[in-house]
Amino acid sequence: MLTPGYLPDLCSDEIVQIRRGLTYMMEQSAYIPAQQAMFTADPRGEYSEKVRGYIEKFWSQIKDSGKIDSARASYDEADGKSKSAKTRLSNALVHTSCAPT
Repeated sequence: MLTPGYLPDLCSDEIVQIRRGLTYMMEQSAYIPAQQAMFTADPRGEYSEKVRGYIEKFWSQIKDSGKIDSARASYDEADGKSKSAKTRLSNALVHTSCAPT
């Protein structure tokens, strides 16, 4: 879940709504492949104009700053390391298997 952090002019329910809205935007963006969907419908329709404004503002900042790409790069790097580790383990098991004597 994406979260905006502490915002003094918002109550805790509004911050939760912003978090949900940002997470929904992330899910819909497909920036992270094979991401599990938490929402079956767009939750933003039930939120106040104030909350929707914050969601749009923060989403624009996220896209403009490239942090989504950084998250994608981190995902891709972790995925590559995982596949590399599996390959090394598989090769090690093949080379260390004992033949009957």
